[in-house]
Amino acid sequence: RPGLCTRTYGHVPLQASSHHLRGRKRNSAWNYRALGFGALKMRTPTSEDLTLFADSMDRILGDLYDPVRRAALTGSPDGFSEENWNVFSEAGWLGAMFAERDGGYGDGIQETLLLFERVGAALVLEPLLDCVLLSGQVLAAIGGDTARAALGDIIEGRSRTVLLAAGPDSSPNIMATQENDHWRLSGTNAVVRWAPAADRLLVHASCDGGSALFLVGSSVDGVKLTNFKLVDGSRASQITLEDVTVPLSGLVATGTLADAAVGHGYALATLAICSEAVGAMDRCVWMTRDYLKDRRQFGQPLSSFQALQHRMADMLIELELAGALVRRAGHELATLNPAERDRLISACKVAVARAGQFASANAIQLHGGIGVTDEYVIGHYFKRLLVIEQQFGNADTHLERFIGA
Repeated sequence: RPGLCTRTYGHVPLQASSHHLRGRKRNSAWNYRALGFGALKMRTPTSEDLTLFADSMDRILGDLYDPVRRAALTGSPDGFSEENWNVFSEAGWLGAMFAERDGGYGDGIQETLLLFERVGAALVLEPLLDCVLLSGQVLAAIGGDTARAALGDIIEGRSRTVLLAAGPDSSPNIMATQENDHWRLSGTNAVVRWAPAADRLLVHASCDGGSALFLVGSSVDGVKLTNFKLVDGSRASQITLEDVTVPLSGLVATGTLADAAVGHGYALATLAICSEAVGAMDRCVWMTRDYLKDRRQFGQPLSSFQALQHRMADMLIELELAGALVRRAGHELATLNPAERDRLISACKVAVARAGQFASANAIQLHGGIGVTDEYVIGHYFKRLLVIEQQFGNADTHLERFIGA
């Protein structure tokens, strides 16, 4: 692993001069390729296929994402780019999150972790997690003709579907009652991330038989969305269903199958955001290192001060420990039963949530005042890691789950 004062991306050493603050002030359109993202090498993939996939992602994100463009997207009505979404779909990213048996292009887990590590590093806004991975993995776990058809629409980019559920290990907030040839759904979910971008809802509801999953159009009568913006720039909604009528064909799973599918989806989605957090932490650590090399005080670079070297070492240790745990979970997930899987995922989430807040908060502190400005990217990594810490259960929730497993 490179030391504190040097780092190599591919075969090209990244010098501190390329991060000079005066250069940034003159040209605010500095992008992630200029920061080394175009040749990002957070972790070398273990196979030729994964290496090619990683290289493709680095090239695409290096072309599409920079702070100026991202700021424009967060201020736009949709909060993301349909053009970027189409590029991701055409590049096969949507299908890469699913195994071949489910209509995808790989084994699913390794490609997913690699993808979301890059998503975290580039602060991608497009709703890959909520509108593809989470809902898609629930449908993949269900099987059956209706679920497979809906999953096919997601993989091909024809549909964006969000899961309407109370969260892992929680009882549904939506009630379903059967009336002759249809179902009626009623209830409210407070925060559904990227629901404004979805055309379809996958609703986890309570019914007389226990629980069930329904596919519902997001624009049908009785569906009310109250949209708002989260601190990281992403969009979310409070969704209220008021006597929404669903045909019998909209029922895709019931009972233990529905609950198990939701648990499977949340497990993989939680692991994916842990990988996303590792990518974001990686950028925080190395951008801070380069800033300390560039910024001078008392006639010498800040990186020469031992106290700051020790702080950077602590940040690097947290990054490496979190990344190692995520990779271990990715390799072992398919071999575990649901109880073991959930325990490992909770351990991952606790470690990553704490490491992410430590790394991003210290990155801001070591940058000083510039770190909290909206024009400087470090603060945006902090905000995304703050949302990740709360998403799908915070560190305290997962610690209790780990202890009780």
